[in-house]
Order: sequence, then structure tokens, then C-alpha cells
Amino acid sequence: MSPSESSTPTPRYFTVCPRKLVVMNLVTFGGYGLYWGFSHWLHHGSLNPDKRIWPLWRTLFRVFFWRTLFKEFHQSAQRVHVNVGWGPTRYAIVMVLLFFWTRGIERYIPYGSLYLSMFFLIRLIESYVLSQVQTTVNLVNQDPDAERNRQYTSINWVFLVLGAGLWWLNILEIFNINA
Repeated sequence: MSPSESSTPTPRYFTVCPRKLVVMNLVTFGGYGLYWGFSHWLHHGSLNPDKRIWPLWRTLFRVFFWRTLFKEFHQSAQRVHVNVGWGPTRYAIVMVLLFFWTRGIERYIPYGSLYLSMFFLIRLIESYVLSQVQTTVNLVNQDPDAERNRQYTSINWVFLVLGAGLWWLNILEIFNINA
């Protein structure tokens, strides 16, 4: 094999280990989910230069673009004969409902243990959906173990430490513990 040839093909989409995705998304209060969506739109745009895809806008207005992204993954999986156990419309609806549920608890539930518990539950469901989608994406990328993005990078650790600190501060505040 020549140096220009690679043993693994160039990934069609953003690759990340589903476990890493879940951990990062939970600890960063859903921030990694935004990065995840942005990275997928960035990959999608670079592979489709004829389409005007603006990753930042599609990420910020994600509620309008979940179905489009999930449908793209679903169709790609079917083209390469990857078994998909989820539907793009169903998962997009779940993500939109979670988005509005988050806005609802931010607006109508006073800050406290119920608020934080519901927020965590939303992030947990969101992380599950994203991990299921990412598992399919990794199969399409012919990298089922996500070797390209399995390890935590330095910047991942920075955000994990910051996120864990924020979770800790929230817990201390809810229980009125003076640190």
C-alpha cells in the first residue's frame, strides 16, 4: 500500500464514539450537542459544494433542520446497506420536543432540584437519540468503533472539567451548601 492510500476511507460524516458523545453532551449541559450538529453540517457542506449549506445557521436554528440531517444519515445508511433501527422523522420530532421542553422548564419551573433533574433528563434523552444516530453514522463512515474520535482531546478535558464544575456549583446552590 502506498503512503497516499489509507487503510480507512475518508469519512463522509463527523465521527465520534457514541459513549464520548453522551458523556460530553451530559457534562457540557448539551453544548457538545451543538458542536456535534455543527460538525456534521460542516462535513455535509464540504461534501456538497453545490449546495449552500451554512453550518452555523443550521446549528443555531437546529429545530428546523434536525429532520434534514437525520434523513441524510438514514438515506446514506440505506445506500450502503446499514441496518437503521430509527426513523429520521420520529427522532427529529423527539429532538424538537426536547428543545421546547427545555425552553418550558427554563421559563416556568423555578430553579431548584426539580429544574436540574428535568434538565438532566432532557439531556439524557437527547444524548440517547444522538448516540443512536451517531452509531449509524459511524457504520456509514466504515468506522464502527470510532477510532478517529474515540479518545478525549485536551480541549475535551477542558470542557469536561468546566462542565463538571458547573454541575457541582449547581448542586451546591440547590442544596444551599456553602463551599
